[in-house]
Amino acid sequence: MSLGHLSRGIYGPQFQAAYALLMREVLNASRQDSTHTTWSEQDDAIFRRMVIEMFIMSATQVAFTSRHDGLTQLPNRDFTEERIQDWMGEGTPFTVIFADLNGFKPINDQYGHGTGDKVLQIVARRWRQCLHQSDWIGRWGGDEFLIVCRDSHNSVSDLVATLRDALTVPIAVIPNHPLSVSASFGWAHFPQDGQDTDTLLQVADQSLYAAKRARQSWLLEPIHPAQSKAADGIAFVDEALRQDRVRVFYQPIIEAKSHTIWEWEALVRIEGSDGRLYAPKEFLPAIAQHHLLRKLDDRVMRLVFEDINHWHQHGWTGHVAINLSYMDLRDPSLLSLLASYHQQWPSVKPHALTFEILESALLVDMDPVKQTVSELDQRGYHFALDDFGTGFSSLVHLRELPIRQIKIDIQFVADWATKAGSRLLQALLAFAQTLRVPTVAEGVESLEQGRALARWGVTGWQGYAISYPLPSHEVVSWQPHFDDSMPDG
Repeated sequence: MSLGHLSRGIYGPQFQAAYALLMREVLNASRQDSTHTTWSEQDDAIFRRMVIEMFIMSATQVAFTSRHDGLTQLPNRDFTEERIQDWMGEGTPFTVIFADLNGFKPINDQYGHGTGDKVLQIVARRWRQCLHQSDWIGRWGGDEFLIVCRDSHNSVSDLVATLRDALTVPIAVIPNHPLSVSASFGWAHFPQDGQDTDTLLQVADQSLYAAKRARQSWLLEPIHPAQSKAADGIAFVDEALRQDRVRVFYQPIIEAKSHTIWEWEALVRIEGSDGRLYAPKEFLPAIAQHHLLRKLDDRVMRLVFEDINHWHQHGWTGHVAINLSYMDLRDPSLLSLLASYHQQWPSVKPHALTFEILESALLVDMDPVKQTVSELDQRGYHFALDDFGTGFSSLVHLRELPIRQIKIDIQFVADWATKAGSRLLQALLAFAQTLRVPTVAEGVESLEQGRALARWGVTGWQGYAISYPLPSHEVVSWQPHFDDSMPDG
């Protein structure tokens, strides 16, 4: 730190206070020293210069200590963030790279923190030697480092490869027992991936942990938060399929007038590793355009066939509704898959199954959907249109499809008590009645609501007022007690 940089502080209150304190000590000592002569102006000038130099050295040390990591002597987190903000202010492109050590915790646990500290010091020294003079490396915390580099140098992947290779040589901190660590990296580019510090670091951090999940040292492109969330959802479903944690629950649909069971809708759940059951809204959006959606639907289909077959062995006869996605309807293997399931469980007949199709599936590329639906209809399967009312451009196609049931979307049912909501709901029901197709109201939460909907023409109810979704082993036992367990409203 230069004298000029400290000039304001040197001749300011801090210096004056320190100078006065030291001067008092010197004068007191001189009075007690019989050999001391008179304090001259030259003595005062020399003393003042000495105090200035001591003050500069002290201030420099304090400044360094406050901005650097005491273990590795690298810039600390705050100082590194300052540098990033400075570079952003300059407006020139740069890249931030998060680096996280793999295998460091076992070293710390087995050999102690003293050994772990030495490993961190050696890693810091090796990585510092890999960087260009104008690049920057700081210790972010724990076993995590942050590198900031100008984009004018070698490519990021080349630099990361150099940093990775720097750790291939074992670390010799214990005699005759070399230690090994590796690292994962994630990066983000300014300004493409973020124009403020928080966003840029978040993208780099998400990219780092995406690389860890993929068991790779790094990924070729930064991972943005939305991508990371989708990647988490995909990994969650993939793991659930591999570990057999897909579950099917069943919710009854009843006829509004007779209160008899119409059918049961199969609803997918995933049991997390923590034992919690996850609803579709928590994982389906992540796989909506992913091939795992087909795998998940196939698994649900298989479980439904198994359950129906089991129920038949206990004398149960009834119908089950299963959701089919747009990807299912476009998959030419769907027909053969169903045929194989019927062959494996021959007691399950096509007429016992209703396939629910989302309105959104009818909005694009209608021809392959119509062909699949037509073939399945000829084989005896039934079809229902799900979430009716959310895609009005599809209404024209309803007459072209063998739809035997229309399910009114829950958002319209929820607004039944409002003036505008009741008008819209009655208009939807009137349209369905012109098609002579039965309707089911989704999300019925009270019998008062259900009775009002029945007066307007709703044929069936589904919702918590009837029953929460049940595990398969409760379906058969629930039916005989249905009338006794109906809510009073």
